[in-house]
Amino acid sequence: GPPVPSGRRGRVDVAVDLSDLDVDVVLGDLDLRPDQRGKRKALVEAEQRLVEPASARLDRLGDQLEQEVERDQPRQAELDRLVDAMAAEEATIRKARLRAWTGARGVLDAGQRRQLGRP
Repeated sequence: GPPVPSGRRGRVDVAVDLSDLDVDVVLGDLDLRPDQRGKRKALVEAEQRLVEPASARLDRLGDQLEQEVERDQPRQAELDRLVDAMAAEEATIRKARLRAWTGARGVLDAGQRRQLGRP
């Protein structure tokens, strides 16, 4: 399955790549009760409401960065601004995915969390 944040000793491995963390797929492998399915759906929808526009903004910023880099005289201040804006959008995406993942774990019972390999 996709990499997930480490819950060991209360620390999260900051090197974890959350780019392919998909709560819908991860929880879809479990036998969820109807109430859990409704909560999963709400978590996925909330994540998508944040991730989709942030991803679109990130794509546009990437295009702008590419255009600026290709200029004969790239403007350093503009490069810096674009990189900072891209980092902010990436942070929005990571936070949304992490929020969905931790929220999803809260929906599960202890046996289901064990099936995911998590306490």
